[in-house]
Amino acid sequence: MRLRHIELSIYKGEERHSSSAIWSSAEHQIRYNFGHVPIVEEALTFFFNYVSGVKRERISLTFEITNIGMHIIDTEARNFKEATMKALFDCFDKEIFIFNQGQAERISDNSSEYFRSNKISFIKNEILESLKINEIYEILGKMFSRGNVDVRMLNGMHFNTYVEESFAIRKTLLNESELRVLSSHFVVNGSEQITDIGKANIARVIDDFYDLRYHLKN
Repeated sequence: MRLRHIELSIYKGEERHSSSAIWSSAEHQIRYNFGHVPIVEEALTFFFNYVSGVKRERISLTFEITNIGMHIIDTEARNFKEATMKALFDCFDKEIFIFNQGQAERISDNSSEYFRSNKISFIKNEILESLKINEIYEILGKMFSRGNVDVRMLNGMHFNTYVEESFAIRKTLLNESELRVLSSHFVVNGSEQITDIGKANIARVIDDFYDLRYHLKN
């Protein structure tokens, strides 16, 4: 996909009858908790199962993602599926989709600029430090609890969109002082959008260990 860019390598895996993904791309390109990881890994698993089916035996493969990026005008994580499939094709035939190094670099630069300018994503250590702030926990606890969320949406693939939409609706429950506190701790950005710090803290509030691990994945 022209607004998405992924570079990856495939080689024989060390463990029998299994596949694994190694994320060697730098975190400044796209934060690990952006939501792209389960989309990319789903496409890799599909490819692994397809090849195993064609060969009529379980094989061992390792996928190494070495570069990744997105354009700021298309920030839907789910759109990484097509880019991943094209990257897989490229491993076997580089003439099917002609690689444009200049365009790839521009897309990667756009990714970094998007995250910096919108103050939406933060690195792992920043998120870990935020989880120690009880003030954040108390305010978000007014909005979210285990009993008022749709547990079907609590997984890595859907969590981002679900929390973004839920926060946009429920932030009316907060007063101006509470919003200022959240802003001071980068739980929301200048547009009052929930950030990755906010999402990780919401996962903590609702005792959702899966998504807390997902947001801190490295």
